[in-house]
Amino acid sequence: MVHEDNNNLATSEHDDGAINTMIMEKNVEEANLITQELNDLGLGEDISTDKFRGYLCQLPQERDSPVDISTQLNFDQLDAQNELHELYRVKYYKLEEVLMCFENDGTLDSVDDEVLWEVLKCFDYTFVWYFHPEYCKLAALVDYQRLVIKNYGCMYANWDRYHMYFNTYDVEKQYAKYYVELSKKLKWGKVSNRGLYQAVKIATGFPKITAKLAYLGFHMSFRDAMKEVYELNRFPVRQQKMKYVLEINDCSQWEAEVAEDEVLGLIAEAVKKLARKSGRPSCAVQPK
Repeated sequence: MVHEDNNNLATSEHDDGAINTMIMEKNVEEANLITQELNDLGLGEDISTDKFRGYLCQLPQERDSPVDISTQLNFDQLDAQNELHELYRVKYYKLEEVLMCFENDGTLDSVDDEVLWEVLKCFDYTFVWYFHPEYCKLAALVDYQRLVIKNYGCMYANWDRYHMYFNTYDVEKQYAKYYVELSKKLKWGKVSNRGLYQAVKIATGFPKITAKLAYLGFHMSFRDAMKEVYELNRFPVRQQKMKYVLEINDCSQWEAEVAEDEVLGLIAEAVKKLARKSGRPSCAVQPK
């Protein structure tokens, strides 16, 4: 009986190994076919590993010392900062004059700032951006670095990761330009090393874009590219996994697998469609 069980176990393991081999061969076959189609279309750019490393070395290094998140403001400094942030809010409301309750009262300029602030506290929800309460405690940050966009219902991809970079205004402005350029030149919507290599090459044209930001910019379109792949229904081995990832809005595990996968995942049909589209507008955090 034991001998028979061992034989069954060995047979099962052999079958599993054979299935895995077949899946891998199918994946590689699909990748080779689509890579060839992509090359025939003349879209994208084949960049060798050595050239990629060269481009990577051209990017600026991350800050020699990370942002100090241990030193906090004292009580007096916090009070002064809170007063300043209140003034920001009041100035915003006076500038926009968007509140219905003041439409019949003329301009908000006639209202005392302290009174106005007390009245407008309940309208804080109208702000799309807010000063992160934890970041407001950190002495090393400037107000721009404390600003965080609201993420209603996980609306934005990479939200948790991006706002912790504490980028300055100059870096953010250049990142937006880089992402526009990235969208123009990576229209083919792929999720592969080939795409990452070209993203890094593009980043060399923006002196403030580090390797970390270049990598993030590439992966911010990851979900959209995956959706293109899924809708083509050309990869039966992965169809169910892609459907699940798209439904739960969490591509983190899939991204890790793609990074180690031999399959390039270059979808030529998506390429043809995306190549006819203009580059979409960019922002620091792309909506999902």
